[in-house]
Amino acid sequence: MNAKVAVTITATADTRKQLSGWDGGFVFNPLLPGLYTVTVEAPRFSRMLSNVTVVAGDRARVDAQLLSRKLIPRRGKRCLISTNRTCWNKA
Repeated sequence: MNAKVAVTITATADTRKQLSGWDGGFVFNPLLPGLYTVTVEAPRFSRMLSNVTVVAGDRARVDAQLLSRKLIPRRGKRCLISTNRTCWNKA
């Protein structure tokens, strides 16, 4: 499954988007130096946000881990939860 990946430079809010490869890998070339927010999301998984600093002439790596979500009843309400039983948002 391909995940949606976005990188946003915080200084200008410019965003670039792409789909990950079949193995989950992604590469954005080239990026200007600065602070970025990386967002990774896929259906039935929690969204991952990570901040990363890109330095001129260097590479920055982000290892994304997405938690699986399930929809189950919880105290009379429906709640999207991760496999570790943390409530993410009410449905």
